[in-house]
Amino acid sequence: MLHIVKSLSKLPLVFQLFSEGDQLILTEDSVYASLPNHEYHTQLHDLNKVSVLEADLQSRGLQNLVSETFEQVDFEGFVDLTILHLKSITW
Repeated sequence: MLHIVKSLSKLPLVFQLFSEGDQLILTEDSVYASLPNHEYHTQLHDLNKVSVLEADLQSRGLQNLVSETFEQVDFEGFVDLTILHLKSITW
C-alpha cells in the first residue's frame, strides 16, 4: 500500500498502520518531517521506504535541507509509485 501523507498530524496513525511492503510519500505540509531535526525523522527513517515530493519541498524552500535518507521524487515519480502499489490511502 502507498501511504500519501499530506498532514503532519496524521503521521502517528500512519506509523501504527504501516506494514511490511508499504511505502510512504510525504506531500504538502508533511514534507517538514523529512528535515533531520524534525521529531518524526527517526521514525520515518526506520520505515526505509519514504519518498518526498520535490515540488512541495521547493515551494517551502526546503529542497536543500531535506535528509538524504529520503528519496525526492517529481510528479512523474509520484505517478510511478501509485502504479507500483495496487492500493493507496491519503492521509
